[in-house]
Formats: sequence, structure tokens, C-alpha cells
Amino acid sequence: MRGRGHARQLDRTKIVAAALALSREGGATAPSMRQVAARLDVDVSALYWHFPNKAALLAAAAQTAAGLVKLTVPAEGPWQLRALELCRRIRAQLQDHPELALDEIGSTWTTPFNALATGQLAAILEEASAAPRETIFAAQGLTHLVTAITQSQQVTHESSRDGIVRFVRTLEPALPERLAEDWRDLVRLPTQESFDAYFESCVAAMIAGLSARAKASGGAGPTQA
Repeated sequence: MRGRGHARQLDRTKIVAAALALSREGGATAPSMRQVAARLDVDVSALYWHFPNKAALLAAAAQTAAGLVKLTVPAEGPWQLRALELCRRIRAQLQDHPELALDEIGSTWTTPFNALATGQLAAILEEASAAPRETIFAAQGLTHLVTAITQSQQVTHESSRDGIVRFVRTLEPALPERLAEDWRDLVRLPTQESFDAYFESCVAAMIAGLSARAKASGGAGPTQA
């Protein structure tokens, strides 16, 4: 029987390590139980002695991945610039470690790493607003924005050229003519350069909006990011 000897030596740590390795190789796609079993050279049934289902395995893998990655928080400068720099670091970690997007319910926005990033952003944004609810929502919004842009870039890299061209042509006629001209210029950029510009513009605009709201309400944030 295939993998019987390996199955006897199997434990949760080895299974999680295999799932993380497959996720790093697979980009945006979470590995299946059969793929993990094949990597370990065991029958898939052996995995279920340690994890009741795929969701439980992905939850353990996501928690492990978040614990292995260091996300340092900028300590110097205005909160706007520190928030922008932290968003850049969150994006860099997601790009370098696709396994951070693993989640038991299939959502890249509810991972342990996402929670860590949101908490660290909230600590910075708290300086800009005295309203706890707004601080939490703003931190969540920024984290979701960074995650979505990073995921979009990953999907674009994995998509066919025809699909990308189809999207470009679909959006162009929906834009005002002046914006459509800029859109045609933007899509001529290399993918990485285009997403870098997209990321910087979107995140800076959101932080500038938070800064303006804080200033209007008498809070911190007179310096624009």
C-alpha cells in the first residue's frame, strides 16, 4: 500500500509544512488534501487522522504562516507616512509569501496575517481619530485594499493575455474620453509597474482622505501623505 511507512511517521507539523510549501508554489490557489497527501507520499486518508477536513488544515497552515513572517511597524515620522509604509510592507509580505493568503473558509481577507496587519494599522490610525469605530473600519479598509490589489496582481499574472485584453477593452468605453486616453497609456506599462502605480495611488488617496477627515473633526493629521 502506497506510503504506509510514511503514514506511520506523519504528524500535524509535517502536514502543515507540506501545505505551506504547496501554497508557496501554487500562488493564489490553496492546495487540496490530495495534493498534500501526494507531496507526503501517503494515502489521502492518512491526513484525516490529524485533520478532520481541508478547512482545519488550512486554518492551521494559515496560523503557522502568520507566525513565521515578521511585519515590522515604522516608528518614525507622521502617521500618514507610517501608514503608507506599513501598507507597502504588508503588500511585500503577501507577494513574497502566497501562503499568507490561506484561510479555512477560502477568503484572503480573514486570515491570521490579515488580522495582524489590521491591528498594526489600527495602532497607527488611532493617532488620527478619536472615534474607535472609524479607526477600526479604516484599518480594515486599508488592509482589504492592499490584499485585493495584491491578489489582483497575482490573478493577472496567472490569467491569459486574452482575458486581460478583454478587460482593457471593456473598461475603455465606460470611461470619460479624457480618462480613456490616460487608461490607454496606463495599460501599455509593464504589469509590475502598472500595479505599483495602482497600489501607490489607491493607498495614498485613502490615507489622504482619512487625514482630511481627521483635520476636519479637529483630530491629528495636518500633514498629507
